[in-house]
Amino acid sequence: MTRFKGVVHVSGRNLQANWGIKALKVLAAVKADAKVVHIKEPEEAITITVDGHTVHLGIVGGTVFGNVPESPAAGALTVCLVGLQCKLGGIALVGDDQGFFSSMVRFSNKLYQPDWDRVERMATNLGLMGSPLNAAAAAQLIPMF
Repeated sequence: MTRFKGVVHVSGRNLQANWGIKALKVLAAVKADAKVVHIKEPEEAITITVDGHTVHLGIVGGTVFGNVPESPAAGALTVCLVGLQCKLGGIALVGDDQGFFSSMVRFSNKLYQPDWDRVERMATNLGLMGSPLNAAAAAQLIPMF
């Protein structure tokens, strides 16, 4: 397998119809932290930009491909891709160790640690993590039952 450039590689095949439009809707949840652009011409693509760092997802013939560059925003960019993977399916994320990248957003992942506050907020907005308010409410309710 050829080594890719970046910290996370994304690829997928046999995407559902209008995957790019659906991806745009999923990523609307993080519009406060990331700028997302869906390009239709000359070839379909989605770009996700955080603090001037960008991941470009090319969408050609039912396949998607792209790389998250090594940058201070890599964790935030990656959590966007994890959101797409969990909400739409059809894509796989591979880490720089050539193993599949976990869809679990946890502080223990070294990629997320430098920018954890933003990553956690984005993951919560994407529905990948429970909100702190829900966790607090659950902690109060458990002793009642």
